[in-house]
Amino acid sequence: MAIRRLRRDGNSLVVTIPPEEADKAHLVEGSYVEVEADEAGCLHIHSVPTRQTRARPDFIAIGKKVIDEDRSLLERLAAYDPEIEP
Repeated sequence: MAIRRLRRDGNSLVVTIPPEEADKAHLVEGSYVEVEADEAGCLHIHSVPTRQTRARPDFIAIGKKVIDEDRSLLERLAAYDPEIEP
């Protein structure tokens, strides 16, 4: 465990992660993490899989609704796209 000092960047506080700790957590520059504080004031940082979306849940719901309503049209359009496999 390493002791780090927080610094300010805009309205946020930033902490650096030592390379050996980042390696253990399989984190690289550009990785996403989830940060949460518990009731005791302890911070928990969890890596987020890259396949997990950062889109807002309401946007995802709207997108799914559009796909469901227009599925046949989207399938017909996809038939004309040479990069999409049937």
